Amino acid sequence: MVVKTDLVPDVALTGKVTACVLIDGTVRRMPTAMIEVDTQFYKGKIEAVCTRRPIYDLIVGNVAGVVVVDQTVSTEDGDNEDMIVQELSEMETKMVQAVMTRQHTQHAGKKKHLNVMKGKSCDISVMK
Repeated sequence: MVVKTDLVPDVALTGKVTACVLIDGTVRRMPTAMIEVDTQFYKGKIEAVCTRRPIYDLIVGNVAGVVVVDQTVSTEDGDNEDMIVQELSEMETKMVQAVMTRQHTQHAGKKKHLNVMKGKSCDISVMK
């Protein structure tokens, strides 16, 4: 797990430092903390890596005990069914990686036009 450093009290820090390889290949040394997590996906105490500016306050990764929660589904008669909760170990999972870089995001939907030089007009024929 990854947690925003500002959310972790100093007493929760373990004093250990973990080397993390980021998506760009750089290696950063980050402190770890024992935190109490209470979410719909995971409940319990776990060691987490602390970072200053994560994209989310808490990132739950491939951790034992993580629960997958499907959204509530409306039935044909208009009633809502209960949320379906399954342990991650009970489900068939596939490991995949998908990345959209900042540059990809900035250029998404934009079309790059190909600049072509105008050719000279020549009257050429086979008959002469």
